[in-house]
Amino acid sequence: MIFNLKRYAQRKLESQENGNYEQTNDDLLKRKIYFKYTFLSGLIGALAVLLYYLPFHQFPSFFAIGSFQLSLLGFSFEITPMSISFNLFCLMIELFILGLINIEMVNEISKNLRFKNEKSDFIEMHKIELVNLSLENYKSKEREIGIDPFAELSKFTIVIFFVFNKIKAFLSNVIIKILVRKLAGRYVLRLYTDLVGMPIYFFWNAFACREVYRRTIFYYYSQNLINFTIDYINTKHESSEEIKQILYELLATVAVKKRELNSNHFVFSYKLLGQFQVPFQKKYDLQKNFIENLKKFPDELTNDLLLLFVTGMIIDGSINRTEKKELERMRKELDGNFPILDYYKDYLNAYKRGDAEMYLKKSILLV
Repeated sequence: MIFNLKRYAQRKLESQENGNYEQTNDDLLKRKIYFKYTFLSGLIGALAVLLYYLPFHQFPSFFAIGSFQLSLLGFSFEITPMSISFNLFCLMIELFILGLINIEMVNEISKNLRFKNEKSDFIEMHKIELVNLSLENYKSKEREIGIDPFAELSKFTIVIFFVFNKIKAFLSNVIIKILVRKLAGRYVLRLYTDLVGMPIYFFWNAFACREVYRRTIFYYYSQNLINFTIDYINTKHESSEEIKQILYELLATVAVKKRELNSNHFVFSYKLLGQFQVPFQKKYDLQKNFIENLKKFPDELTNDLLLLFVTGMIIDGSINRTEKKELERMRKELDGNFPILDYYKDYLNAYKRGDAEMYLKKSILLV
């Protein structure tokens, strides 16, 4: 099923090559796409709960067929094979439909956004990344070029982080059910407490679709901004040894502050390292001396390196608390006039509107 969805997503994106679509950044159109597909995803989640529990309560004897008790560590569990099988069947249908919704949404976004002045060498990479986004496959290839966003975190912490993200919808449902049963007690039928999960799964499905939407929008925005900033830096510092020496530390610092695998960060790192002919490393060990190195450079070079640093921070569409603290620390410790540190919030807001390149031209690069 997943394989077929992947092929379908590939065909949808490839079919656009023969289409005559114009580049647009229409906010109204983007909002229509956003609300249409997040609502559909949420509705599918709610209907999936209904599809499972209505038959379950309507035909309890059927779902009790083959049930048996299992004792483990002093606890007794009732195993109901028919109920479990039907639940898996409903889940497969739900995931398949959600996959189709995501694919259609990414395809519709791709009809209205375009990569500006992109080299043909990267077009195939973009297709692969967009297909992965539509299938909610957020695995990034940053580790393939030696950059690990989860460096210095224990394996246990990483596992807990990922497990929680995967089961948070289920946990929310369980907690709400317990609260409803405790508050309402015997006066609420079991069917109604089970159906309480409908708005919960509506929310989490809509939230997951929103994440696909954001990542797709920012994937397009990021590539255009990445190309603009790399071209700008390359024009000024084409063969700079200082940039070559500090690039890995810059990119690794951004990744560790983000603590997230992200396609935008991978492509940013891949293009930047390639442009300055810095060999890929199997594993880069963070030196934690980025600010100290910046202090050694002329203000003009430092300002351009900070532009790359802040660009790496914003290309996923957000700046978290850790990143804000890092930027504020830089502003305090670095002597000189570095406007990108003073106006990074405006830069982020312009990026969210799809106007980051224009903002840089008018407000930062002319200062």
